[in-house]
Amino acid sequence: MWKSKIIKFAYGFNSCLNNLGANNIKFICTAKYKCKNLMMWLFAQDNLVSIKVRGMPMTLYANTDDTIAYLIRPFEPYTTELFERAIKSGSKVLDIGAQFGYFSLIAAKQAGQKGRVYAFEPAPANFRLLDRNIQMNGYGDVIYAFQKGVGNKHTTETLFLYENSDSHGMFPQTSSSIKETIPIECVTIDEFLGDADVDVIKMDIEGNEPYALEGMEKTILKNKSIILFVEFAPTLLRRAGVNPEDYLTQLERLGLDLQIIDEHSHLLKSISRDLLDEIDPSWYANLYCTKNR
Repeated sequence: MWKSKIIKFAYGFNSCLNNLGANNIKFICTAKYKCKNLMMWLFAQDNLVSIKVRGMPMTLYANTDDTIAYLIRPFEPYTTELFERAIKSGSKVLDIGAQFGYFSLIAAKQAGQKGRVYAFEPAPANFRLLDRNIQMNGYGDVIYAFQKGVGNKHTTETLFLYENSDSHGMFPQTSSSIKETIPIECVTIDEFLGDADVDVIKMDIEGNEPYALEGMEKTILKNKSIILFVEFAPTLLRRAGVNPEDYLTQLERLGLDLQIIDEHSHLLKSISRDLLDEIDPSWYANLYCTKNR
């Protein structure tokens, strides 16, 4: 818990310096660099920090760029609220790109002992934490974790692992430092589920979403009340060789109505194709996808 407090204090102090315009002063930049190195040294022993997710304990890595998103503010609060509402007692849920289990734990809590959560996470370090968090919360008989990727065919793919990150992917990012590449097994959801039903799918796989959709078309088409929560990140899609507008069309052709989950206004908003010409390159959002009635 002391690590959480240190990170929160450092973030708050840095925000104050930003507001005062002091972050460009040379000696402050030097001091910040030395403090960051000290923090990394303090965290080096096990590099873990503990938080609470809807009252459940969860462990994550202390020194990744994404840690702040979980420690300082609620993580994707409106997406989380809608996700909780979508899952009923006994629901069957897929968490594709589970990382260390944030949405998997929430799904297990909502679905209960009669529910099932299938969590896919190919990155070894993330998978270790995912499994740890499952066991720590006693959900070993509800959440079934698989160290696999999801795509449009059963094959072996290359996964790019990045320095100081827990968001890895199959398409290299020029803005991030690649630590290593590893081979991973990829499966299709249609093959994995067979004739089994699914109620909710959450998917965040760094631009590989269109290819994973190709491998779950039968599953989506036959489940009449299915709800999908999928990331829409135009920059990542283009890096994967996909036109963002084609991705939206792909979802619509599967009989889905699409809405943007606006975390700032706490509203669901319709998607305008003009949006793609106006957005900042770093913009991304989650989509709330429901079957046409």
